Amino acid sequence: MHRLVFDLLDAPAPTAAIVRGQCLGGGFELALACDFIFAAEDAALGPPEVKLGVCPPAGAALLPARLGAARAARAVLTGETRPAPEWHAAGLVALVAPAARLAAEIARWFNTHLKPRSAAALRHAALAARLALRVEIARTLPALEQLYLSRLMRTADAAEGVAAFIEKRAPRWRDE
Repeated sequence: MHRLVFDLLDAPAPTAAIVRGQCLGGGFELALACDFIFAAEDAALGPPEVKLGVCPPAGAALLPARLGAARAARAVLTGETRPAPEWHAAGLVALVAPAARLAAEIARWFNTHLKPRSAAALRHAALAARLALRVEIARTLPALEQLYLSRLMRTADAAEGVAAFIEKRAPRWRDE
C-alpha cells in the first residue's frame, strides 16, 4: 500500500478515483491519495478496519490532511462507511452524480475544469498542490505502518477480527 500511495502522490499529472459501489479499506486509502474523487450517488466510502480489529495506516495518514483532524478521527475510530453525498458535503468527494450519468458528468467536469488548462501548468500544479501532503505522508506513513505491523498485527484481536470476517461471524475481542 505504501508504494501505491507514494506513486499516486508522485504522479506527473492530476489523478482521480472513480467510485461506484463500495470503496472501503485499502481502496478508500488509494482514493484518498488521488487529487479528485468522483463518485456515483449510491456509492459508499470509508475505513472499516477498526471493525476488524485493525486500523488503516494510510487512511490515518491521509485523512487528517484531506478532512481535518476531527473528521479523520471520527472516520478512523468508528469505521463508519458513509454515502458519497456525505463525503461530498465534507469536501472529500469532488463530484457526485447518478450512476447512469457518472461518466458523462465526469467528462463535463473535466472539460470545464481541466481541459482548458495548460498541460504543463497542470502537471506542475498537481505536484505543487501535493507537496505538503507528500512531505507529511513520507514523515508519518512509515511510522504508522511500523506500528501496524510490529504491534497491532501481533495482537489476538487483530487475528480474531480477520478470522471473524472470513468466517462471517461477530468477533470475540480479547485484548485490553
